[in-house]
Amino acid sequence: MNDNTDNLVLEHLKVIQTKIGNLSTDMQDIKMRLSEVGRGLSMVLSSLSDGYGSQVRQQSKIDQLSERIQRIETRLELVD
Repeated sequence: MNDNTDNLVLEHLKVIQTKIGNLSTDMQDIKMRLSEVGRGLSMVLSSLSDGYGSQVRQQSKIDQLSERIQRIETRLELVD
């Protein structure tokens, strides 16, 4: 009876060990995929940031040109 119990415990331990090994492999795969998602998200955020910076620069130039036009109009007395 003791040998049967030992064999049964060993069989269960082997199954548990196999399942833990599979989980470990799955976790490595998930970590790798999550890293790839993180890198992709970083690239998207960087691209959005570059676009926003360009938009801010353009708006600044437009504001400067608007101020210059207002000064010119004032000097030429084109404004009421």
